[in-house]
Amino acid sequence: MCSEAALLKSCNNKLYLQLIDGTKDGLGNVWRILGCYRLDEIREVVTGLGMQAMRINMEDGVTYVFVTRAVEVSRYLLGLLNIFGSSVSTVRCSLQSWEHIQVELLEKCICRSLKSGIYFYSMVLFWQDKCEGKSWLSRSLFVIEGLIVVCFENLVQFGSSRDDLGSLPYYHFDTHCLIQNILELVIEPKNRCLTLITGNVPSENISIGESKKGRLQVNMRSCTWKIKWFSEDYLLRFVSLLKAIHLGSSASPLRIKCS
Repeated sequence: MCSEAALLKSCNNKLYLQLIDGTKDGLGNVWRILGCYRLDEIREVVTGLGMQAMRINMEDGVTYVFVTRAVEVSRYLLGLLNIFGSSVSTVRCSLQSWEHIQVELLEKCICRSLKSGIYFYSMVLFWQDKCEGKSWLSRSLFVIEGLIVVCFENLVQFGSSRDDLGSLPYYHFDTHCLIQNILELVIEPKNRCLTLITGNVPSENISIGESKKGRLQVNMRSCTWKIKWFSEDYLLRFVSLLKAIHLGSSASPLRIKCS
């Protein structure tokens, strides 16, 4: 279960993890302390792709997963823990990367082969017209070769050891589209929102491998996605990447509007 939380550091270098309860009691949000630690009680910090999630393992065996969704927030958090950007370091704490495991799990659950690597990754809020009426969904977005792949990432498992991952898949496929089939992008910079309109989308689910090989002999339709970003920089980088890939793969120009 995900909850909004705050991590505070006192002048005597103690960390206070506070859960922010959104229920109102007449005085505003309710804050509940989940834990209090010294900096030297941090045993391990695990970061992942794009530094958008972080797992902190404490000396008493308690583990916290922070979903920051932005590299700037992760860097600030590492600085707060005296691990990054500080002249004082937490000597007993190790900093580990989970990127290679995320890539392996993506190959296992979604793509099978990532010979060309991952061009882009970001956590986003996602909506598509075929799920009309549903609210924004938390999703992970990848650009892999000429494809945009949207999936659910089981962040409760993030940073776990291989033995603790269990049988549940880490990634669950949601949807995808070929970049060459994108017709229009509408950018709302103030809201960090992007509307993507694409044609030649199969009306039924097919594998990513079939998309890459062009095996799309099924009923086709147009599709509209809306994507909300947690960082304007990631929005702009995504648009620039789509423009470059689309230019090299489609005879039709990519229409881009700002609103």
